[in-house]
Amino acid sequence: MEQKLTDISPSSQLLVQLKPQNLSATNKNRKREGLTKISIVFLLGLQIAISLLLGGKKASFQNTPYPPTKLAIKALSLGDEQFLFRYFVFNLQNAGDRLGNVVALKNHSYQRLYGWFIALDDFDPNSKIIPSIAANYYGASSNGEGTEWVIKYLIENGTKNISSNWRSLTYAAFLAKNIGNYNLITQATAPLIASQDAKIPLWAKTIGLFYLQNDIDETFNTLSTAQQQQIICNSWKFLQTLESEIMTQKTQQTNIEKDPIFASIIYARIQKVKSHSRYLKNCD
Repeated sequence: MEQKLTDISPSSQLLVQLKPQNLSATNKNRKREGLTKISIVFLLGLQIAISLLLGGKKASFQNTPYPPTKLAIKALSLGDEQFLFRYFVFNLQNAGDRLGNVVALKNHSYQRLYGWFIALDDFDPNSKIIPSIAANYYGASSNGEGTEWVIKYLIENGTKNISSNWRSLTYAAFLAKNIGNYNLITQATAPLIASQDAKIPLWAKTIGLFYLQNDIDETFNTLSTAQQQQIICNSWKFLQTLESEIMTQKTQQTNIEKDPIFASIIYARIQKVKSHSRYLKNCD
């Protein structure tokens, strides 16, 4: 007697209903899934092995590359010098931060950075971005010798065109005060004191008189050379003129009568210098 299909167990019904081509497709899918799992396990194991072999190693790169020459800049620009200038500026402000590495400011080669500052200054002398990066970013370094290279550049930049770049000299004076180099303070502030340019604000012209130490005796003892003596005399002449303007409130370049606090500070400095007039005996 024939056995009905309904009398067969569920698992047997499934086998009866499966056709040979369906079984072949199922086997192929299973093989494919098995190969996929083996590949994943293999690649995972390979990644772990590479990580163990290269553990602690990092990609090396030149922290501060040598600055390009004028000819190299001309060749690399391909006719678009401003694009290349901005590309170099971007690299300069992000130097030391690449490939997962972060280099401390003190570990940069500041002699090479000085070369970069000069090269890019020549590239675009009207831009203020280079002195700004030099003073506000690289000037924050705890590397005193490196900061001196930054100050050297800022003084050169400021004296090229003092009417336009006077702020570079104030940056230089501030950084020089931070590292306690009073000779560099005088180099940075002497052009400001001597300048007759009305575009330079009064605070910038007098900044050196406040940075050269609080004690006037120590200040003038520090400034003992013939060149520094001349700076003292120029400062004294400037203060004399300023005193007259403060007393008569006739100054045209600063509206000093609207700033009595600043006027009182300047006047107090004038009186301090007068109380040590023996240091001014060599002035005409």
